[in-house]
Amino acid sequence: MDNAAEKYARALALSASQAGALRQVRKDFDLFAELLASSAELRFVMMRSSFSAGEEKRAVNAVLKGASGGLFLRFLNIVIEKRRGALIEKIREKFNFFADEAEGGLVAGLETAFPVEGPAEKELAKAVSAKLNRTVTFKKTTDPELLGGVRLRIGGRVFDGTLRTKLEMMRKELCSC
Repeated sequence: MDNAAEKYARALALSASQAGALRQVRKDFDLFAELLASSAELRFVMMRSSFSAGEEKRAVNAVLKGASGGLFLRFLNIVIEKRRGALIEKIREKFNFFADEAEGGLVAGLETAFPVEGPAEKELAKAVSAKLNRTVTFKKTTDPELLGGVRLRIGGRVFDGTLRTKLEMMRKELCSC
């Protein structure tokens, strides 16, 4: 199913980019995600196949009532027609990745032992962005087993500066003597 979400997201990002509407579509998607999060009824309609596609479209169009641009609404109607409403959150996640890429940005995986927020996150993003000459944003995860430090995943490369890895390397070095 992730593959389907990726295909929908890539198609939306490409269409929005060609139309010069990436920011508007991202704004529309964010609005829809907020509505979805705050409305149990809308989530029920989007996630269940017990409603007809026509009923789902009417419900979504009524909720958005001109608050959303035409491209996003057309996309959403296609998702509904193809009965892929349950994928909408995954589609949004992947769309944001493709939109960042299209705008010259990069999403990097950031793994830390403790949550990184505020100024520390901004400084790290600034440093990584300067090294790569691209705007970098992070998809953050925490793993207490890392003990400290950070692990960055950028594309297929991993930059591991975690305390756990350093201790493991020291252990191997000491045991090899």
